[in-house]
Amino acid sequence: MLVRVGIRIRAALCNAVCKKCFNMATIDKDMASDAVSFMASDISKIFDGCQEIHYLWTAPIEAGAILIILAILVGVYALPGWGVIMIVLPAQYFFGWKIIQTKVENGKNTQARGGIIQELLPAMKLVKYYAWEQYFERQIAAIRKRELRCQARSALIKTINTAMVFGTPPVTACVIFTCYQMLVGPLPATLAFTTLSLFNVLRFPL
Repeated sequence: MLVRVGIRIRAALCNAVCKKCFNMATIDKDMASDAVSFMASDISKIFDGCQEIHYLWTAPIEAGAILIILAILVGVYALPGWGVIMIVLPAQYFFGWKIIQTKVENGKNTQARGGIIQELLPAMKLVKYYAWEQYFERQIAAIRKRELRCQARSALIKTINTAMVFGTPPVTACVIFTCYQMLVGPLPATLAFTTLSLFNVLRFPL
């Protein structure tokens, strides 16, 4: 059902953008680059968001249920694991906020580069006639350099965030198992494998 809704929303947005562009008497370079960017990337993200919107409310419920079951199984020794997760969750929101900031900053560079290209291609004969190739090449290269710098920063933040998602369950399990081993004694195999399976499921809502 959500896939069907996403397809309809994507088709409606593409139709609306095309109608708006065709009905305009004139369109400047900024508006053209915005339309191209929206058609190329933003609409597909909206389509993906329609499929994943239920994770906004199911993921916290699933994570809370797993932590409650873990507390029932392990008892008070689950508290250090809870502490690790409570540190990771705000860090994930912070990294997501930084990724959004980087994308907004990089959007200006993409619009500037797209605007120059949109203005440059129709007047290529004039550019070659006056030998302006190197001038525009330097301009585009400078914008592209800023764009790549923002993309590298965004990729680094995404890598750290992904590493946290996949690293949190084993780290939390090690903390819980260490506390249990030091304070109680040998960890039963049934408890160990049950806890590991719960943390394996916890990776998805994280």
